[in-house]
Amino acid sequence: MPIEFKCGKCGKGLKVPDTLGGRKVRCPSCTTVQNVPPAGPTGAGAPLEPRAAWAPRMAAPAPPAGGPSGLTLELDRPPGPGQLPVTMVANKVVAGRMCPACAQKVALGAPVHNCQACGSTHHEACWADRGRCAVEGCSASAGPAPAPGRTEISGPSKPCIYCGEPIHASAKKCRHCGEWLDPAMKRAEESGEALTPAEWVFAILCGNIACIVAIIWMIQGNPKGKKLFLVTLVTQVVAFFIGMIMGAVGGRR
Repeated sequence: MPIEFKCGKCGKGLKVPDTLGGRKVRCPSCTTVQNVPPAGPTGAGAPLEPRAAWAPRMAAPAPPAGGPSGLTLELDRPPGPGQLPVTMVANKVVAGRMCPACAQKVALGAPVHNCQACGSTHHEACWADRGRCAVEGCSASAGPAPAPGRTEISGPSKPCIYCGEPIHASAKKCRHCGEWLDPAMKRAEESGEALTPAEWVFAILCGNIACIVAIIWMIQGNPKGKKLFLVTLVTQVVAFFIGMIMGAVGGRR
């Protein structure tokens, strides 16, 4: 049978199912959390066992017909600061949380690092990359600021073999010095900068037009522009001296 009692703050009469005996409910009138008296001998059952400390908040079963509505079963809050181990494998408690460093959800079974100051959950790699909590205002987020012009790397990192700056472990090109780390990509870029046979013929036979094209390419950032301009310039200089020599020889005759 239903359990009837009065709110200890506002005095409103409350009626809840006897299955909530020994639990906590929120008064719909003053929103104060009240302890439900245990079910009597005539009740349908004994009080339920208390839930685990991490159990989420959930709505109570609907009260009997004619009874008050709006009661909410109050279970303990999710784990707060210091209630979870520092490092762990994500279980159902923390799986689905948003990592504040990379803004990605934590997958079930992923290695995580729990901040003991604010209770936030980070991917272990994100915490290791930053060395501190990513939540603004958290006491564990204090640390040296990144150098001007740099952005922090999310995930595993490694030093660039050319400039030594930190880059992502899977990066194929350094974002600091612009050098390719993948040999295949480096060869592809170098082969793309070489002039083709048709471009060599164009530079030699159409000097003035080729010079204009080379200047346009350089403005557009095409690496072939400088090479085409040099070939055109050398061709023009050689042609000039050949013309002078032939003119001098013809004048003597």
